[in-house]
Amino acid sequence: MICLDSRVPLSQLEVLVVDCQATSAAPNGNLLEIGWARVRGAMADAHAELIRLPAHARIPPAVTRVTGISHRMTGKGVDARAAWLSLSKDAAARCQQPVPAVIHFARFEQPFLRSLADEGPLLDVVCTHEMARRLLAKACSLVSS
Repeated sequence: MICLDSRVPLSQLEVLVVDCQATSAAPNGNLLEIGWARVRGAMADAHAELIRLPAHARIPPAVTRVTGISHRMTGKGVDARAAWLSLSKDAAARCQQPVPAVIHFARFEQPFLRSLADEGPLLDVVCTHEMARRLLAKACSLVSS
């Protein structure tokens, strides 16, 4: 859970937005891509690393339709650990540690990221899906009161 200094306006807070694509939900799936961008007001330094799949792995047609990533494309990808190291270097260069990281559906991404992180998380994750779920529940309870 993220613990931020409440005196810093959100518009001034630098965060790392992270997204992963996979063949299926963790732990059964294989990573296809890790993308991240440093954000403070406007996006900067966007990165994406296509992941080389193990020889036995297959991408379901539905995943290819949604992501546009084919098995042939992943042959030019990098090892998942190399992608994690690139993301980790970027996160380590941030002045706030652990780095506030915004992930839309963190319950999906975190098992993949945890499996790649040897020395523990550099990321202090905020799940926007969970935030929206809680805010909607709160709004509904206020309306029904």
